[in-house]
Amino acid sequence: MGLKLLNHLAEQYEILIPDIAEWAIPEPLGWEYVYLLSFIPSVFGLLSLSHNRLPYLNILFYGIPLVSVTPVVAAAGYMAQDFISFGTTHKSKDIFLGYPLVWLWFVFFALALQLHLLQLFFALQLRRAWHKTVSTRSQ
Repeated sequence: MGLKLLNHLAEQYEILIPDIAEWAIPEPLGWEYVYLLSFIPSVFGLLSLSHNRLPYLNILFYGIPLVSVTPVVAAAGYMAQDFISFGTTHKSKDIFLGYPLVWLWFVFFALALQLHLLQLFFALQLRRAWHKTVSTRSQ
């Protein structure tokens, strides 16, 4: 996904990267641009750990559903018809390294969704723990 976006941006700004220019890389889909922003809430989550910064953790907690979970679910819905078609016919129009591309996308969707939901779960646990600490300090 990162390579697709890098190739597209290089073409937009007319930058030639010889090694990438030789490959036949498809255009990135719209959800991939939004999903690229998913590293921003994660950075805020990491920054929140140093001094129990609840505002940074809140950015993670509200940013992950917006820029991580939503694009993955939307992309899965977008590709669902191809996945169902592959399930019934066992034939795919796109093959990557000998595997059907739609199957590989759904493996990615499952792993990404699990990762981001676990990220939300642990962020919620930290919010609860840190909120109790902040409220006891203020008393």
